[in-house]
Amino acid sequence: MKAIWLDAAMLLVDQALRAAGSTQACTREEVEAAFTHLTDPLIGFATGLDPSRSAIAVLTARDLAQTN
Repeated sequence: MKAIWLDAAMLLVDQALRAAGSTQACTREEVEAAFTHLTDPLIGFATGLDPSRSAIAVLTARDLAQTN
């Protein structure tokens, strides 16, 4: 698993957007929505590390293979 916090995710997304030529930054709400999507049990790509989901653990291919 790889852990990432909301603020770090925003920074990484903003860097990727700038590298792609965008002049618009992501919003906190967009990253929170992404965290919610990734931690949805039907998606299963991450798990929340705290009740507020300000940090998530992203499951790697190895993690997913071990759960099946």
